[in-house]
Formats: sequence, C-alpha cells, structure tokens
Amino acid sequence: MKIPPFKRFSFLSLLVIALFLFSAAAALSGCGGGGGSSSSGGSGSGGGSSTAAPTVTAISPLSSATGVSLSPIITVTFSEAMNINSFNATDTTVTSSGGTTVNIVNPVWNGTDTEVSVTPASPLTANTTYTITFTSGGIKAQNGTAIASAYTSSFTTASNAGTLVDMTPSGIAAANQLALVEMDKSGNIIFGEAINPTSSSFPVNLVQLSGTSRTIQNTYNVGTVAPIINNIVIDSTGNLWAPMTNAGTAYLYELPAGSANNASFTQYTIPTGDSYYFSSGSNFTTGFGMDSKGNIWLPVYNSTNNGQLLEITGASGGAATVANTYSLPTAIVSVNGVAIDSSNNVWITSSPSSCGGANPDELLEFPSGGSSVSVAASLPSGACTQSANSIAIDPSGNIWIPAQSGGNDVLYYYPSSGPLSAPIPLATAASYSSNMSVASDAAGNIWVALANYSTNTGELIEVNNFGGSGFTKVGTPLSLTFAPDNAMFIDSNGNIWMTTNNNTTAANKLEEIPAIAAAGYFAVKGQVYPY
Repeated sequence: MKIPPFKRFSFLSLLVIALFLFSAAAALSGCGGGGGSSSSGGSGSGGGSSTAAPTVTAISPLSSATGVSLSPIITVTFSEAMNINSFNATDTTVTSSGGTTVNIVNPVWNGTDTEVSVTPASPLTANTTYTITFTSGGIKAQNGTAIASAYTSSFTTASNAGTLVDMTPSGIAAANQLALVEMDKSGNIIFGEAINPTSSSFPVNLVQLSGTSRTIQNTYNVGTVAPIINNIVIDSTGNLWAPMTNAGTAYLYELPAGSANNASFTQYTIPTGDSYYFSSGSNFTTGFGMDSKGNIWLPVYNSTNNGQLLEITGASGGAATVANTYSLPTAIVSVNGVAIDSSNNVWITSSPSSCGGANPDELLEFPSGGSSVSVAASLPSGACTQSANSIAIDPSGNIWIPAQSGGNDVLYYYPSSGPLSAPIPLATAASYSSNMSVASDAAGNIWVALANYSTNTGELIEVNNFGGSGFTKVGTPLSLTFAPDNAMFIDSNGNIWMTTNNNTTAANKLEEIPAIAAAGYFAVKGQVYPY
C-alpha cells in the first residue's frame, strides 16, 4: 500500500520523537547516582533511597557480656540513618530476668543518626541478667521503613557492685599514714607509707605491690622527711620522682625503673631558698607534674618572692637540672594542684590569701614554650581551693577544680579557652571540708573524693555530661567508711585507687574501687573488663 506523502511525514516524525524520548529516559535513568540526593540521609546506594528494613549492626554492652556496670551506657548502632523521633520506650525495652522493665532515658544520637546511646533511669540490680529488645515495626529509618523483626541482646551485671576492695598489704602498720598512690609501667601499685607520722620528723617508705595484688614486692626508704608532698610522677621510662623535704631542705628524689628491694634514691637538691613549705609550715605546695618531653614542673616557695615555678630538665635518662625559674604572678598562701595538658601547658591552682579573704583563689597558666606564669581565671569570691590537693584535666582538655564555697563542696571546670564554669554542687551537706581530690577517667567521667577527718568519713561522687545537658552530678554518691586522703589514681582499666585514713582507730587503708563496682556511680561506655 502506498502511503500519501503527508501521512508518511507524520509517521516518521512520531517515530523520531518516540526514539528521542526513549533515549532521554534511558540517560536520566543511567545518571541517577551522579547528581541526585538520597532522601534517606545517605543510607541508599547508587542514588535511590533504600527500602530495605534497618537492622541492628552492633550493641554495647556486648551480647552475653558479664560484669557490666549498674549504670551502663547502652549504645546501639543501626545499618542506616534512623528517624530519631521514632525512637521511644514502647518499642525499645530493657527487662530484667525477673520481668521488671527499666525505663531508659537521655537518648543521644551521633552526627549521622546511625548510633544512639541511652542510660537506665535508675541503677540496675547486681548479678542480674537484662535483655534489650527492639520490637518489630517500631523504630524507623529516615525513609520510613521500620525494623522488620524483633532484635534482642542480653547482658549480666556485676556481682560485686558497690564493693570497695581493701588492698592494704599485710605488714603495713595500721597507724602509719598512707598516701601517694600511683601505678608504674609494669602495672604495679606504688604508695607512700609514713612511719609514726605524729612526730615532726618521721621515716617514709614507698611500697610497691606486685601487680594489683596485696603482696609487697619492694620497699624503698626515702629517709626522715617532713612533711610529705602529696604526689609522685613516673616518667616514660619508668623512673619514679617524688619531691620531699628532708631536715628542712627541699629535695627531688628519683628511683630508677626496675630498682630492687631497698634500693637507694638519687637525691637532687632544690636551689637554695626554695622550699615546699614556707613560714613555719603555714604555706605549702601539693603537687608537680611532668610534660611529654620529660621535663618536671615544680612550684616552690622562696623568701624573696611570691613563689616560683621550676622547670627541671634531664629528668628522664640523665641528671635532673633546674633549667629555668618563673615567678608566680601574685603572693600565695598555697599551691593546691598542678596538671599538664596534652599540649604541655602547665596549670596551677593557688590561694593568694586565706580562705574567704579579699583576694580570690586563682587558676594559673604557664603556656608551652612561654616565658611567664599568668592568671587564667579567678575563682568567685569566697571559693577556696586550700582543702583540695589536686586538679585534673579530662580528655577534652577541661581543667577541673574542686573547692569549698559558702561552706559547700563544689566543682568548677575551665575549658582551655575559658571562661570558668558555674559551680557544680557536690555533697548535700557541708560536712566534707577536710580534703578534696579529683581525677578524670579515659571516658571523661570526673570523680571527686571528699573527706572529713573529724568524722573519718567520705564520699566518692561522679560528674559527667552523658545526658547531654551539661556536666552534672550523677548517680548516688558512694559512701566511704574512711576518709580519703591525698590524691586518688585511676588506672588504665578504669579502677579507682585511693588511700583512706581513720584518725580515731588509726586503721589506714589502701583501697580499690573496681570499674565494674558501679552501683549507680559509674557510667562507663562499652564493656569494662576487670583484672
């Protein structure tokens, strides 16, 4: 059949148009992954939104974990970005083996909405199995697809939760005062023992326990010293350093790494005129530190100035030498804490006058590579750091300062760029005014030990910001039978070590609070393994 010309033109035109539209559609289909955006927040692949149901890919505490904290941070990781508004307590439960459901609070999501961390609203029960359940059809991905099948995971809490472990070795007289807790490079605990500390001059031993047992491995006699400085430092090669006063003269003592029992210290004399105590003992310094280069930073008193910060070089692997002295900016009554951050900036808390005086307590800073000590921050009027023997720096670089204010125990923090925070209230009663110690663990939890020597009691308090609402006191304070004395130490496994003293019964102890002994006081992210 012969097609008329005008009809033949229309047919060809339609054919060309159809082929063009088909080619355009194919091109658009082929480049969908190049310029389009995924509506599921990046959870799709190749350019389209994924319609696969989200799944749980990881959970902490680990499935079937034992010895878990009573205040764990439960962290769940999903296969794709989730709709955080679909996360609720109805579809996500934590239930004990006895059938009790525990409410979860404080959901905190990561930046990609693929991981959420929650905490129990109240401490869990010791030696109990708990099951975490995500119901099917509950929490949804950002593309609207719900979790398809129920997910469960179980863990068991620690059996010895809330138990302080008495680590005092046999052979230590109960009347001897214990202090200076630290751990050497081999994991051995070292502490100081003052023999008959009621006299003005008394012999002091440093005692090394084998591992974390109660067995004395070595004892080192420092000599007849008074008073004790409440700190020791172990350098990168394992040498131990302790500043002390012997017969009225200030010294820096070094014990080489691996020293055998009864080994002798190397004694370095501090420059003439400098001391750790001044004006008949009414002024004092408690603390020193070592930077990442092996230099020691040691505050001292001097009768001709306000006090000095000594920079001591050659501490690791050579003879210690006072390389530089830097004057403190204001007259001081006491230096109460020294800490060095990851950038080797030196931070010091000091009291320019008696507590409650006209001049405020100060946070001093000597910047790395600097030439002078300056005042970084002044504490509020009436805030006093003289009862605190330490300051701490957390993994984020905040400097933590315990103090007494208005008769109450408080805690401040100072970010490296300032300003000083508002006070965080600690004890509920103004009864812990004798001694305050502060330490940070690797997870950023802040621990404060409070003591009252007249009642021989104490408390251990935790402060953190895991709830996302700023740093606050969490859990119930752990009551301490004895009063914690001097600085406490947190080892690499999160276990807290401290010495405690009872002036009434003279039963002084070295005590360990295991990281798994949570009892509502610990909030450790992830699985914690004890010794």
